[in-house]
Amino acid sequence: MPAPAVALAQTAAHVVAATADGSVFWFDRENGTVAGQMHAGGRLVAGASTRQGHVVVLAADGKLIGVNTHPQLLTVISVMPGANCVALADDGRTLVATPGRLSELDPSGRVLGNAKSPPLNALAWHATEGWFAAGGCKVQRYNSGRLKGWVKLPDDQNATHLAAGQAGVGVGTGAYFWLCQLADPPDPLLRVNYMKRLVTGISFGPQRWIGLSLNGGDGNKIDYVTGATNRSDTHPGRKHNSWLLTIWTPKQK
Repeated sequence: MPAPAVALAQTAAHVVAATADGSVFWFDRENGTVAGQMHAGGRLVAGASTRQGHVVVLAADGKLIGVNTHPQLLTVISVMPGANCVALADDGRTLVATPGRLSELDPSGRVLGNAKSPPLNALAWHATEGWFAAGGCKVQRYNSGRLKGWVKLPDDQNATHLAAGQAGVGVGTGAYFWLCQLADPPDPLLRVNYMKRLVTGISFGPQRWIGLSLNGGDGNKIDYVTGATNRSDTHPGRKHNSWLLTIWTPKQK
């Protein structure tokens, strides 16, 4: 792909990828060939997807764009000047962060509610627990126009990536990854510390696996219960990298 991906999803027939340069690709799931390609008209700063294969992206000029697969189509849902992160619910609702404000929109772009907010870097949707928002050392919950505190990380942490799954809510803070359980209190289930690497993406996989992408194009697959770890394979023609990490789970108390 011509630039780093900002959103990735799969449907029954395609893998959909949106990249930072504004490109949107539909790849055939069987053979990996490009089945379609469009351009959003400008640079993309963020994106979100669901397990059903739905994708939305945020353009640098504030356009919130829906990516449709049947037919292949890009549709402007709304314009949110200054927007820097977005989350997407299974029913098509979106949560968008703009300077000082968090807004929830229906699939047509109609505002359902909003709340004043501190600077935010990442948003996420959980199928049963709703919206989560992260910035600085805090992860908060949003519901019906209200933003409420949920988890406070150590003061020197700055949440940059967020994802929610069956296991809980995962937070990337530069060289650290935290997995917080959804039960009350939201105690950590897993903490990963990388030496000289940064967490650039989080994905919940099947069973107990969590995928973490790292700067440099590498990644790890981690079992959040046992701490078992696998690393990504080196693609042909690329330099083989090595890195150090430490893993903590409650069993290690």
